[in-house]
Parts: sequence; C-alpha cells; structure tokens
Amino acid sequence: MAFEPRRGPCHIFLGDPTTALGADMKYLGYTRGDVSFAPNINISRGFADQTGLTPLASSIRDVGATPVLTAPLIDEDLAKMIQYIMGGTTVSDAGNSAMGFSSGPATIPTANVYTLACIPLDEIAEGTNGIDAPNAIWLPRVFIPSIGEFMHDNKQSDDDFNPHTVEFHSAYNETDHDGQTVNAALRIGFIGTPNADTGLTWSLPEVSV
Repeated sequence: MAFEPRRGPCHIFLGDPTTALGADMKYLGYTRGDVSFAPNINISRGFADQTGLTPLASSIRDVGATPVLTAPLIDEDLAKMIQYIMGGTTVSDAGNSAMGFSSGPATIPTANVYTLACIPLDEIAEGTNGIDAPNAIWLPRVFIPSIGEFMHDNKQSDDDFNPHTVEFHSAYNETDHDGQTVNAALRIGFIGTPNADTGLTWSLPEVSV
C-alpha cells in the first residue's frame, strides 16, 4: 500500500494554463508560512422526528464543494500582485508605475477569472515544470476576495518579511481558457495532474523570481 505524505513548501501560479510553455501562468513568488487548502466538502442531510437526531441515509446529498487555498505571500512586485488583485489596474509612464486597487463597480471578465496551481517544491520536476506533480492542487477558476494587509514595521526579531495573506476561492466554469470542456469531476478543483483529463492541454512556466 502506497504511502503519500504531504510535506514541504510549494510554488503558486495563477493565470491561463492553456498557452504554450505556461506563458500566461504567472509565478506569484515566495511564501512565508503555511499555505493551506480546504476542500470544504458540503453535505446536506435530512431528519425525521420518528428516527431522532440521526440523519436518514437516503437523504445524504452532495451540494457542491467550496474549496479555498490560502497563501501568505511576501513578494510585492506589482507585476505579480496585479495578477490576483481583481479589478486592479497598473498605470505606467516613462519607467514609472503605479497600481490601483479598483476603479469602481465592474464585472470581471470570465477570461480574467484565472486558474490556480499549487505545486509542491519537491515535485516541480515532475513532467515539465511540475505539470505532472501527483500532489499538486489545481483550482480551474478562482476569485480572490481578500488580499490581506500590507505592513510597515520595525521587526524585533530576525524574520524581517511581512506576508500578506491571499485567499483563492474556487469558481465554477465548464470550460478552460481555451474553450475546452473540463471534466465535470475536476471543475471545482482537484489534486493531481490536469493530464488526467485527456481533453486538456495545460502547461506551467519555469519558476522565476
């Protein structure tokens, strides 16, 4: 019987995995602290007064998972942050750049509701750039409702970085960014490789800080 422990840090990518060589999957940089994934399986059940407080076996129903991946990111490069700040905009002129967090109410285009990949550090060589990592976590579409807080302080310890905790919540979509149908079993999220779905041709870039 196989023993498959989950251990060590991971690399996180966000974007469109359907472009060649993962060109549109942005590496989000270093993390500091626990990257946590909660599948959030949601099960409803029914009760009858005549059978007490035990739910009826015939009433058990899967009502859809609501997965969330939470990552403490420490890289505040604007090109990385704009990838997950939904509604954000960068403005550049003559080598100067600024990033706005929002310009007001607006619908986020489905094309900008990106794919998230979390690849274990020690599996980044599986396939090409970790595409076949057996313990990878994939969320085919995500929205980001919280990006944490940005801190300025005078540290009193030898750990000088201030992570901002970003939440990636799964969103449902039947197709990937190339219009290919995603297997119904994988649309909300999955652990493993997208190559398990023969209809997908996804890829990842090399890790680049």
